[in-house]
Amino acid sequence: MQSAFAFMGPSPLVEVHRRLLETHVRKHGQLGEWIAFDPLTQMILAILDGRTREENAKRAFHALRIRFDCWGDLLACPVEEFAQLIQPVTYPDR
Repeated sequence: MQSAFAFMGPSPLVEVHRRLLETHVRKHGQLGEWIAFDPLTQMILAILDGRTREENAKRAFHALRIRFDCWGDLLACPVEEFAQLIQPVTYPDR
């Protein structure tokens, strides 16, 4: 019985990734460190970022993070206050 598959060597994608990374570093410098958010935080940021320019989404996200100790606190927030906190979020062409 065969317990492993014999593949034809390393994936070409590994080499493509290496070359892309090398080119990026040469043109733009080292990549910054990634900030890993929990899934809920990542979803909130993605929702904000999906409708607006990145700098506006970051501003709204920062306002929410300052105002709420945890995302559960957002449930008790009046809609008017929440709307004010995410006011920078608009469509990308605005």
